[in-house]
Order: sequence, then structure tokens, then C-alpha cells
Amino acid sequence: MNRRLTIGLVVVFAALAVYVLVVQVPKDNAGSATPTVAPTTYLWPTLRADQVKAVHVVDRVLGKQVDLVKDASGSWSLTNPGPQPASQVLAASNVSALMTLATDGTITTATDLSAFGVLSPTLTVEVDMADGTSLKAAVGDKTPTGSDYYTLRAGETRVVLLSTAAQGTLESLVTTPPVVPPTSTTTPGPGTPSATPAPLESATSALAPTQPAATAAAVTSAAATSTLSVTTAPQGSATP
Repeated sequence: MNRRLTIGLVVVFAALAVYVLVVQVPKDNAGSATPTVAPTTYLWPTLRADQVKAVHVVDRVLGKQVDLVKDASGSWSLTNPGPQPASQVLAASNVSALMTLATDGTITTATDLSAFGVLSPTLTVEVDMADGTSLKAAVGDKTPTGSDYYTLRAGETRVVLLSTAAQGTLESLVTTPPVVPPTSTTTPGPGTPSATPAPLESATSALAPTQPAATAAAVTSAAATSTLSVTTAPQGSATP
């Protein structure tokens, strides 16, 4: 066999082997790999709604506050705004939503917390638990991307990224607290006639027939004639 041909074939096979090992195999492995989905994290991963005794949210931008408290019987009421009873369905829904306050990461490199607005927060939340402990968090500035809020949990030094949806959940507690919906009443519109039934006796009198004036005159004339016939009898006549 020609020596040059042999060398050429060896070079071609070597190039193919390098292509398979360097390009094709990694490509095949990447195509068959199962993508890894990062698990969703929450502001308070261990929070249980049935253990919540009270929720306090203060919105310093709006200048409003809500205080939702559960009594010994398990009924929710609002002490602010209030005091007033709360809608039990809405209150339970609001408390359950606290378990789903999603976070999108943690900032581990920063040491100056004042840069995130968490030391002078726009919104604070405190959740009182049945065991006497409390969960607190301070919500600061919005991130440059607008998708999260810098948030600092009480007792920690690392800032977490609270999702915009989670921040909206907390803010909605202040703007639309779980008050009892008002009872609707029907009010008659203007111009609606109000019928008052006439007394029975009045109605009976109105239906009774009225004696004609001519009949009354005839009766009076007959009485006068009878009287006249008595007074004009001849004197001296024997009375039978």
C-alpha cells in the first residue's frame, strides 16, 4: 500500500476520533440531561397558618396599618382598623397567603445594609405565633430590575429578594383588610307611590246608596198633608 495514502487515512481517522470525543459526545450528553429546576423558597419556610395568632402590617408609604388578631375561640377580629369583627373566610385566606411569600435569592456579598433600604423600610410585617415567638421582616427598596424587593428578616444580616407578588400580598392586607362585607338593603326609588288602604267603614259608607232628593221631598209633603187633615176637622163634630 502507498505509504502516503496510509498516513492520510490515519490522519483522517484521528481527526474523526477527536471530533467524536470533543464535540459529539458532550453534545449528546447535554441533550439527554434532565434540567435542574431550583426549588421555590419562601420568606418563612416553616410557617404554619394554624399556628398564627396575630398579624401586624405597617405601610409607611401609605401611612396605614392593619392588626388582625385571633381570640381564644379561634375567631378573627380587626383591632386596626377597628375594633371590629373580621370576615372569617377572608382572614383565613390572608393568613394562609403568608406561607407563600416567595423569595428569589439571597445577597451574600453586601455588608452595608443601608444601601437596600431595609434599615428604614417602607413596609414591615410581624406574625405572632402560638408558641409566643414572632416572625418579623422589613421590606426596603425595589431592585433595579423591578421584580423584587430587598427584605431583611429579624435576627439575620443577609438581605433576601422578596418577589413583587409577595410584597403585593402584604400591601393588600393594609389597603383591603378582611372586614365583614356590608349587608345590602333595598331602598325604594324616588317617585315610588305608597298606597295607604282606606278604613273599612269609610269604604262601606262610600258604597252605600244615597237617597234621592226628590224622595225626601215627597216624604215631607205627605207628613204635612196628614197634619193638615187633622187640624181642619169641623168643630162640634163627634169624634168616633
